[in-house]
Amino acid sequence: MWILLCLRFLLLSTPSLPCRAQVALLALSLVVRGWPFTGRTAEVADALAGLTRTDMRGVFIGGPAGIGKTCLLKAALARLAADQTRIVRVYATAATSASSFGAVRPLTGQRPLTGLDPAEIIELLLARLRDGDLGSATVLAIDDVHLLDRFSASFAYRAVVEGAAILAATYRTGEELPDLVGKLRHDDAVAVIRLGALAPTATAAVLTEVLGGPVQSRSASDLHRLAQGNPLLLREIVDSADGRAGFELRFGLWCWSPTAAVLEAGPARQIEARLAGLPARVREVAALVALSEPLELPILLQIVGSDTVELATRDRVIRTVALNNRTDVYLEHPLYGEVIRLRLDGDGVQTNRLYGTLANAVEDLRFGVSSDALRTATWRLRSGTPPDPDLMVAGARAAYGRYEVPLAIELAKAAIAGGAGFDAVEVLAASHAVSEDPIRALEVLAEARPGLTNNDERIRAAQTEAVVRFTRLYQSSADDALRQEGLSVPRSESRVALPMAAAMLFWTGRVKRAVADTSLLAESDALSPAARSIATAMALAMKAYMGAGEDCLEHVASLPTPTDADWQELPYAQAAGAFGRWVPTLVTATVVRKLPDAPSANALYFPLHDGIVTLSRAMAHRMAGRVQDARRTCVEMRLNGDTGSIYASACMAEQAQSTALLGLAEEAAEALADADRRHQPTMNAMYPWIELARSQVAASRDGAQAAFPIIDTLLARLRSDGFTGLEIHALLASARFGLAEDGDIERLAELREKIPGSFPVAVHEHALGLSTSDTTHLLRAASIYQALGLDLHAAEATSQALAISRMRRSAGTGDLANRVASMLEHCDTVRTPALTFTIPRLTPFQTDVATLAAAGQKTPVIAGSLGYTNRHIENTLYDIYRALGVSRRSDLAGVLHLFDLVASLESYP
Repeated sequence: MWILLCLRFLLLSTPSLPCRAQVALLALSLVVRGWPFTGRTAEVADALAGLTRTDMRGVFIGGPAGIGKTCLLKAALARLAADQTRIVRVYATAATSASSFGAVRPLTGQRPLTGLDPAEIIELLLARLRDGDLGSATVLAIDDVHLLDRFSASFAYRAVVEGAAILAATYRTGEELPDLVGKLRHDDAVAVIRLGALAPTATAAVLTEVLGGPVQSRSASDLHRLAQGNPLLLREIVDSADGRAGFELRFGLWCWSPTAAVLEAGPARQIEARLAGLPARVREVAALVALSEPLELPILLQIVGSDTVELATRDRVIRTVALNNRTDVYLEHPLYGEVIRLRLDGDGVQTNRLYGTLANAVEDLRFGVSSDALRTATWRLRSGTPPDPDLMVAGARAAYGRYEVPLAIELAKAAIAGGAGFDAVEVLAASHAVSEDPIRALEVLAEARPGLTNNDERIRAAQTEAVVRFTRLYQSSADDALRQEGLSVPRSESRVALPMAAAMLFWTGRVKRAVADTSLLAESDALSPAARSIATAMALAMKAYMGAGEDCLEHVASLPTPTDADWQELPYAQAAGAFGRWVPTLVTATVVRKLPDAPSANALYFPLHDGIVTLSRAMAHRMAGRVQDARRTCVEMRLNGDTGSIYASACMAEQAQSTALLGLAEEAAEALADADRRHQPTMNAMYPWIELARSQVAASRDGAQAAFPIIDTLLARLRSDGFTGLEIHALLASARFGLAEDGDIERLAELREKIPGSFPVAVHEHALGLSTSDTTHLLRAASIYQALGLDLHAAEATSQALAISRMRRSAGTGDLANRVASMLEHCDTVRTPALTFTIPRLTPFQTDVATLAAAGQKTPVIAGSLGYTNRHIENTLYDIYRALGVSRRSDLAGVLHLFDLVASLESYP
């Protein structure tokens, strides 16, 4: 175990280790660690019930190969009382099934069976089972019971029916059970557990334990998909000869990519061997589906015919799924596709032919281009045959909307080469911009500008150029040219130029003008719906900053939600919508109750949109006390690779704040330094969140007073900008750190009356309670925080009330301590001034006395049990009360419980 702990320390505490060193340590840790059994808590409980309940005769555990039947059986058996249970193991195999009593022969010991008939052998085996100690139960544990020969099955049946043993058996679903075994399985007194695939969360838990640290969500999802929740296959993939070369430790998370070495491992070789033995036409089907899945069944039928499709289905190479009047074809297992695509990468001629076949079939069947433009365009492009420019443009837009940027660039270039117009140029420039090549994006636009023929193309070119200059080159003046271009044409033809220019004003800190512009534009009937949507969303965000967040929440629901068409045509309109949707919830601190759903593993990712959603999720996790989740969310965002977006600095600052709360001072300092390096003038709208993070990093590292100048400067800037909604957050930080002064409390009283909602009320009560040392105000604040889901702040306010109560040795201190303990149990272990406890040092004798008194023991009883006089015990209790900050015995239990909890959390590695 100590080797394992050392390896874990090296891996997680030295992220700067070279990649090869990380992988070598990982490989060694996997050898030392082995594979855990996890994610089957309910099934283990069911198995134990079948083995231990007096009205049950045993348990059957069924499932496909590799699903974990034997591991579940072992886990259940391990939980049986060793001194009351005798376990007899039987292993049935294909080899033992060929001979009579093959599986159970080892139970006969050294006694020769020559001359004994089957009935005598069964009696002998039953006698062996009954030889155990009186009072102990015998469990007959049989692996792969479906492989028992008929005589072994007869013995097992009689053993259970006659009460000689309790049965614990595994079997493979789809296999026929021996008659008598099948009869047992249908007995109401035998529990039957059918194991399915591991859930994605269970797969992630297994990987986390095996690798010794958390796994990137996308990597865990990829491995779950490839293994289809099968633990054995998951182990084959991860533990393959070179499989660990696919792992890399980044920002404290294990990331995995399916390298060629991984796919050369055991499962891949088995798949290749199986495919090689299939008819050529079935291999053709497998290759077509591998390049296109899910593939509509009519397309496959058009290419290979119904007979071949039926043969491939019967050979379990493909499967069909019917949904919503459409039938799609998939490979039987995701690994088939990985292996086939890897091999096709080295055969360009064959790959081109297959793609051409797919594209021709779509066109022959006259499938609508718009219904599946991306796949159809990709197939035609990959086939090497002349592309249709309109199809290429539609495919490029779809790829850009899905953030498949390299493919979007390919398709747009093909469209331009085929004679497409500005539509292709626009997509190409936008794609170059988000692929971290903004200079090339501007070159593409400059090359196309002489050929622009109408207002629509000129406006679109101006919009794309402004977005490139603003979000990628960080030119804060990009709004001027865009605004002038928008004003040069009728409003109805200006597309989204004017609201985008107003949004840029806000992002660069020119707030008053931005508010005026967006308010007018949001009400302009002359603008397009998309333009009004951007203006409305940005107006909501700005009004929330200025203190009207509660009013904005009522209008958030009316903002449009993204659709595929919106993504393809105008991703930044959806980005503005996301900003307008989540900023009011952040400012009003209602974000925890409206927590954005975590994106699915296959969800589209677009940085301009997902940046604010991910940031909102991280902040919500932190305020709810789930600080580890907050940190992980920020790290996952960075691992997506888009650290150049306008949310980059805020994301890194949020990571710094979360890690500071966790006591990881070095990582917090590095993340905050990254945030400062990444910050640009075009990110100024996020300065309040960045400075709040800076104050937490300072307070966690150097104490509360270190945060004072940061908060003081931030408050002055927020008041200058009119950001009263965010002023509440800065004043909350001041209260949390015990820094609120009389002027701050007076200001909070004003804001409480001026700004609707419960959040300003809570912060005012919090600061007022600390200023007046009034626990009533603090507990009122904690109650409001809890109602908002802000469990971390509730714990801090309650802890500050407890400190006052202990100082005064007030009645009820124990109840307060219990409340704090309960809150801490629902939060991650964090480091904040309010949640930093100095645990009084009691002598061993004082500890004994306090423990007995807290348990309700009277003084004479304590004195008698410890061998001291009543007076000595009373004097000791007085000293204990003073040390713990209580005045009566009834408060001892709560305070001791809290300090025990704090001590255990502080010592947790």
